[in-house]
Amino acid sequence: MKKTIGAVLVLFMINLLNAQQFSCDSVEIFSVQLSTINPTVEVVVKNSNADIISYPGFILFNTNSDTLAMESVNYFGIGTNYQTHDLTLLNSINLPFNGYLELHSWFYDSLKCTFPVAIDTIFAAIEPSFLSSVNVFPNPTNNLITLGIDGYNGPINVEVYDLQGRRLKTTTNTTISMEEFAKGIYVFKVAYGDIVEKLKVVKE
Repeated sequence: MKKTIGAVLVLFMINLLNAQQFSCDSVEIFSVQLSTINPTVEVVVKNSNADIISYPGFILFNTNSDTLAMESVNYFGIGTNYQTHDLTLLNSINLPFNGYLELHSWFYDSLKCTFPVAIDTIFAAIEPSFLSSVNVFPNPTNNLITLGIDGYNGPINVEVYDLQGRRLKTTTNTTISMEEFAKGIYVFKVAYGDIVEKLKVVKE
């Protein structure tokens, strides 16, 4: 009986310690962008807390506390690598937009954090493709990325754009340096054969 009580007490103390150590400052919202493709709001985030924020979900509100977008829970938790969370639009968003994000855990059972949000860019250039043949590694990256195309060995042309639609680089190489770019999200337009694909690359 004493051993059982001791084990329960240890687990309680561990959970209490994790709760005390949790900080919303350790949850990094890297970007919040409006996509016209689905349409969705895309939140790129990582978390350096010991608490992984189990079964997380984001909700986007305007300054009147109206719910504008909400995520269907897809992740087991948020770790130290960047994740993209897609929030389904429930109401229209006019740009520029100001509001706030709520981050919940355990399928919206517990509110963890609230973050102010400003959106001024339409993330229209990114088209999710479940049939994409273009592979990017590593993504996110600190510098170099390598492109590979399944079943294709011919020439390619790559154009790199920022989220404002400005072309920053053009290359025919499959290994591309992003050293000169600031941290952020970039659009890669990859042309090969008679196919053009667009994909998202995150520079950390």
